[in-house]
Amino acid sequence: MKPVVSWIKVIVAVSLLALALTGTAFVHSFRQDLRREVEKDLTAIADLKVFELSLWLKERVSDGGVLMENPFFTAHAERWIRDPDGGGRAELETLFRSLSERYDYSEVLLVDTNLRVRFRLGEWPASNLEAARDTFRLAARERRPEILGMHRGQLVDTPHLSVVAPLFPDHGEDAPPFGAVILICDARDYLYPLIQSWPTPSETAEIVLVRRQGDQVLFLNELRHRENTALNFRLPMSRTNLPATRALQGYSGVMRGKDYRGEDVLSVTRTIPDSPWAMVAKIDTAEAFATMRRETLMVFLLTLGLAAGVVIGGYVVVQRSRKLHYRARYEAERARRRSETRYGTTLRSIGDGVIVTDAEGRIELVNAVAETLTGWTQDEVLGRDLHDIFQIVNEHTRAEVENPVDRVLRENKVAGLANHTVLVARDGTERPIADSGAPICDDAGTVSGVVLVFRDQTEERRAREALEESEQRFRTLFETAPIGIFTTTSVGNVLAANPAMARMLGFHSGRQAVEELRDLGAELYARPERRAEFLHLLKKHGHVENFEYEARGEGGKELWLSMNARISGRREDGPFTIDGFTTDITARRKREMELERLMTAIEHTEESIVVTDADAHYLYMNPAFERVTGYSRDEALGKTPAIHKSGKHDRAFYETLWATITEGRTWQGNFVNQRKDGTQYTEEATISPVLDPRGNIVNYVAVKRDITSEIALENQYRQAQKMESIGRLAGGVAHDYNNKLQSIMGYAELALAEAGDHLELREHLEELRRAAERSADLTRQLLAFARRQTIVPRVISLNDTITGMLKMLRHLIGEDIDLAWQPSEKLWPVNLDPTQIDQILANLCVNARDAIDGVGMVTIETRNVSFNETYCDEHPGFKPGDYVMLGVSDNGCGMSEETREHIFDPFYTTKGVGEGTGLGLATVFGIVKQNNGFINVYSEPEEGTTFRIYLSRHKGDAAEHTPSEDDRQAPRGGETILLVEDDTSVLQFGSTMLAQLGYEVLTAHGGDEALTVLADHNEQVDLMLTDVVMPGMSGKDLAGKVQRLHPGIKVLYMSGYTANAIAHHHVLDEGVRFIPKPFSIQTLAERVRETLDE
Repeated sequence: MKPVVSWIKVIVAVSLLALALTGTAFVHSFRQDLRREVEKDLTAIADLKVFELSLWLKERVSDGGVLMENPFFTAHAERWIRDPDGGGRAELETLFRSLSERYDYSEVLLVDTNLRVRFRLGEWPASNLEAARDTFRLAARERRPEILGMHRGQLVDTPHLSVVAPLFPDHGEDAPPFGAVILICDARDYLYPLIQSWPTPSETAEIVLVRRQGDQVLFLNELRHRENTALNFRLPMSRTNLPATRALQGYSGVMRGKDYRGEDVLSVTRTIPDSPWAMVAKIDTAEAFATMRRETLMVFLLTLGLAAGVVIGGYVVVQRSRKLHYRARYEAERARRRSETRYGTTLRSIGDGVIVTDAEGRIELVNAVAETLTGWTQDEVLGRDLHDIFQIVNEHTRAEVENPVDRVLRENKVAGLANHTVLVARDGTERPIADSGAPICDDAGTVSGVVLVFRDQTEERRAREALEESEQRFRTLFETAPIGIFTTTSVGNVLAANPAMARMLGFHSGRQAVEELRDLGAELYARPERRAEFLHLLKKHGHVENFEYEARGEGGKELWLSMNARISGRREDGPFTIDGFTTDITARRKREMELERLMTAIEHTEESIVVTDADAHYLYMNPAFERVTGYSRDEALGKTPAIHKSGKHDRAFYETLWATITEGRTWQGNFVNQRKDGTQYTEEATISPVLDPRGNIVNYVAVKRDITSEIALENQYRQAQKMESIGRLAGGVAHDYNNKLQSIMGYAELALAEAGDHLELREHLEELRRAAERSADLTRQLLAFARRQTIVPRVISLNDTITGMLKMLRHLIGEDIDLAWQPSEKLWPVNLDPTQIDQILANLCVNARDAIDGVGMVTIETRNVSFNETYCDEHPGFKPGDYVMLGVSDNGCGMSEETREHIFDPFYTTKGVGEGTGLGLATVFGIVKQNNGFINVYSEPEEGTTFRIYLSRHKGDAAEHTPSEDDRQAPRGGETILLVEDDTSVLQFGSTMLAQLGYEVLTAHGGDEALTVLADHNEQVDLMLTDVVMPGMSGKDLAGKVQRLHPGIKVLYMSGYTANAIAHHHVLDEGVRFIPKPFSIQTLAERVRETLDE
């Protein structure tokens, strides 16, 4: 017995384990299947609602588009808006009433561009239109109807949706709209019923329509579980477990989350195409998976029962056969009942009407949809004959139609209704339906009943009729549209073309275009590569907008076309079809090209060209304007030319200008204007008015040319002429004048040497010598100012040169004025005649002294500076390069702007009569320019004055500084010197001076006499000191002849003015020794000794 008992235990244990595993697997599989089925049904409902809603929105936009493109309507609407008293009210009222009644619009409005209602059917409040203003602007800019989303008005509190269709005149492609037609739909009439309907009975299922409002979710429809929610109820976007939030974030699919009540729901989210809306189809998870919980409990109980049966069976093995027989029957009956329950639940949940009958046609089951469609409840019809409640007739003949259940019972096969069948409900309501009946067979194949499935086709028929009507409207639009509409393939074949497209390409009809055009890229495109670019963009984006290309029309005629297209049908990696429309933009393109050429010319011209409105506000300016004035376009647009006023013109000047142009005449003249940075410039301007067709001035056009440089060049030319005249004057008198001064100065020095202790005589002689020196300085200043001074530049250090002058400068400015010397370390050398530095500093320090009243300070400084091109562009007057700066500043009375403009003019002075020559600063200016430098002045009244002189840097080392004349002894010698001079006085003085210095002197009155003296003199002559300018033979010619005859003789030139005889541009030639007249004995001794010692 024990082995049997053990085997029974083993068998029972294995059976229990297998039963547990099988039950678990069954429950898991059942749950997965049920979840997928629920999600599938929910997804189908969501997609259906999205399709229906999108179709309805497109129909509304299409209605607006039809009105926009209807020339009859736009013409009437334009006349009515412009002249409401001109008639046409009856036509507009008929059309608006037809739209309202046919398409269920609650109101149709005609408004002008300010959204003022010009025509309406009812009493729609104007204040409700404020929300449409942005939508109207968008529609006008895009030139197509736009939907104004769900909204409420101020006086009409019901949610409504509007279509705004801008209306354009039939002339001009770019003409602005003259108004709009607004189609208003009450959301309660169609939209809400469409959203709120659910195909199967449900206690919690609903459709939710939302859109984003800032950081909140706005609910657009009335919710099932909350009242007064449309456009009133909002939730924060931060609730990410809310399906509506995920839908607005772009998620599309199935998800589980919390709804607005906080309940767990299963939902499907979708976005509504071409709108900011999103939709959520949801059902409480408790309802969705209620069947799963019931079936799971049933399986669990069944498993327990089976387990109990296994245990009991093992325990009472003797009675196993009989008990197994009864249990098998019990389980079969249980399974049958469970199956019946499941199938009954399934039939009741189907979205179509379902009626189940037995083999006699008596009703056994009616689902909720069938109850709604027939008007009978299940309790009322159970056991009754189907014919009593399911009455169907032919829609057209009204004849009774054979019941499909009869056919199924008779023929034992699936049967359906013929078309145009109408179901007559209990209350007499008629609905078009489609149905089918199928037999229910038992295991033996015998028909035990019939299941009849039918659905209401009312909405489908409406949708189909609307689609057919839309297709007819499209066909009419296709045939009559003024723009080209086409369908082509990606390989270049034409599948369809409307008449406008055919005419555009030179064909008589669209059929001819389809038959004759075989390769669009080769036959239509002037540049086939543009076709390739078009296809590339189309493949990349799926659509192309405003693609412009050059085409060949009839007879090779050049056309410019603009195309909008999209891919309408495509196979993977294969050819695809293209739908689109084309407009002929040839005329516009030619205008654009002409305008482009004109604008290119205007943009590149050097003259400033500006356009203003009638009130002189800037509307356009070319780049030359920006370069000249310093104002960018953004800064100048909207402003008037008053921003350039310099204060140089009086009121009468501008009144004359305005009087001229406002009378329609052209004004020409010159302005002195002011740039953005405050600098002034002069421009030559021509200002002309622009008149409209009625002769009114609408714009002004000005063409202006900056002539500041030209005026500066003219001034420079006049200054050069003046300088040349002064130079010729100075050069003309310098030679003879300096010769006379030489005699006076020389004999004064000789007399001083012989005066001994006779003090009164010495004072007179000193005064005579000083007068001669001042006269010589005046001549030097004239030559320096005229840049005709003969100079001997050499490489020097300004620091060393100025240091040697400080004693003289302090004596010059007086004891009450401090002299501050601020030299810069490691100062670059300059190539300059040191005597010119003396002249510069002497003149500047004298001017500084005269500008200081009483105690003050003069500062002299040096510094290395470098300027690049950018700096010089921003600072007029500066030149790029490396410079040594010499600055002289004082804290005197300063200068006004008017004085600064004339300080470098010759003979200009602000001092009293007899106190100044007016040549000091002119001399400084001439010296600086002669050495290729530049000078800047900074001064304000009562703020002192600063002169900064910039001299070019010399790349090399400076020569050693030589001590001043006061610190040296006159060198002597014993060589033989030939003195050649045409002025007898100078000849005698020079001979005496040289003899006193120890030299043996030979004299000659000119070149010929000098050659004779040399020929007669048998001993060596060491040096020839000769005047440069002499009658008959110049000093340079004489030197050439002498050096050819006597190669060892050295030459020292002297002259009151050399012109360019021994100099190039008044710079002494290389290797030439020169001493300017008048000179002192000390200077003569040094130059003679230097020349002999070379």
